[in-house]
Amino acid sequence: MVIESLTECDFTELGVVLSLPNNNRMGDDRFSYWKEIAVFTLGTLTNGLLRVAPRDKVVTELERHSGTPELLTVLSGTGVVTLAAPGESPEGRVRSIRIRQGDSFALDTGTWHGLVIPEGDQEMVLLVQFKQGTEDTDIDFFELKKPIRID
Repeated sequence: MVIESLTECDFTELGVVLSLPNNNRMGDDRFSYWKEIAVFTLGTLTNGLLRVAPRDKVVTELERHSGTPELLTVLSGTGVVTLAAPGESPEGRVRSIRIRQGDSFALDTGTWHGLVIPEGDQEMVLLVQFKQGTEDTDIDFFELKKPIRID
């Protein structure tokens, strides 16, 4: 499977990449600020930390959240995340995208995603933000018919 770059891929069917835009800058020579690069209506937002250990580079299942978008920020490490646009079945539509420390992206509600796979032998740590209670009440799993090998 080809691994795409987060900053160079078309992410529109999955969500939004949070990066420095080319327009709508506010500020002066001391600071720059871009407002509303992504807007979410979530209710109470929770913040969690996800630590992912190195492992075999095979994806066997994906998950989605039907009631909330999900914001992920890579705090440390480099790896690959597997994603598929919202829909009943992600089979045949899965993409692999490389993510690095400092990358931040928001997945649209219902976007399928696998557990991040770290590259090399280093773990990854991600900040995960979504609607409160999501991990307890809003998670669907999909077992892939054919596991995906990430090379």
